[in-house]
Amino acid sequence: MSLISVGATTEQSSTGWSGDSARAVDGNTDGNYHHNSCTATAEAKGNWWKVNFKENYSIRSVIIHNRQDCCPERINGAMVYAGSVYCGTVKYAAGQTKYTVNCEGLVADHVMIRQPYNILTLCEVQVYGKRSEDEPMRNVGLNKTSNTVEHWLGRRRKQSYRQQSGWEMGRGILYAYTQL
Repeated sequence: MSLISVGATTEQSSTGWSGDSARAVDGNTDGNYHHNSCTATAEAKGNWWKVNFKENYSIRSVIIHNRQDCCPERINGAMVYAGSVYCGTVKYAAGQTKYTVNCEGLVADHVMIRQPYNILTLCEVQVYGKRSEDEPMRNVGLNKTSNTVEHWLGRRRKQSYRQQSGWEMGRGILYAYTQL
């Protein structure tokens, strides 16, 4: 696996405090915001940051280097996606400087990090992967509701469930459910 994010094209939902999106792929993991190596979005809900690749890659992992000089807890709840497919959520731990999210080889032409509840600050995002000839997977079930999953739960445990993820694969569709 190779580091594929350094110098790649980036964008983000907004920019606060001169925290340009390209800072997250400048090769500098310094966690001090005032050393000009961290991004920042404006104070708004629904923040996101994205790194674009010119080709499809099998994404193995995403390492996020967090801000250390202030407010490192803001990273809590940030969600990582390979293309439109969910990889995982960052769970803040005091004193931890970086977080690794495994994308398990999902094929995508970009990686997105979403922070729906807070300012998003990233001091470096390292995406590891390898070139792929495969087409990206696309999420076909995110946030859709199924009220009857009797075939899976059985008649006595019939309840409402929300699909948290699901992607189209070559031989069918796989969905993950969580109880509402």
